[in-house]
Amino acid sequence: MTRPQVQVVEDMLHRIAGHKGVLCLLVVNPKDGTIWKSCVSAPQQFDEKKLAFHAEKLHSFVSLARSIVRTLDVHNDLMFLRLRSKKHEFVISPEKGTFVLLLSTKYMSRFFFHR
Repeated sequence: MTRPQVQVVEDMLHRIAGHKGVLCLLVVNPKDGTIWKSCVSAPQQFDEKKLAFHAEKLHSFVSLARSIVRTLDVHNDLMFLRLRSKKHEFVISPEKGTFVLLLSTKYMSRFFFHR
């Protein structure tokens, strides 16, 4: 990517991370689960160790979910994954070269996904 393209992508990530309810946005390497880029809107809640923990565990889960989808239908692939816990919601978009992980509060899930 050229420098202007990188800047556009980074601006977009920061804009998404700035929405109300978004706690952090991670761009993760799909091969090993390492974090390539993080945009944290609540730094007091998430240090680097906690972010790496979330990325590693969700990387394993996404790999398993993608494998299950491919087992059920070899012509299909996992496009989008949404998980909810008591405190948070994880929205994951796995792509070929990366996957994007968004961690939000439940308020955000009500705002975006329920009509």
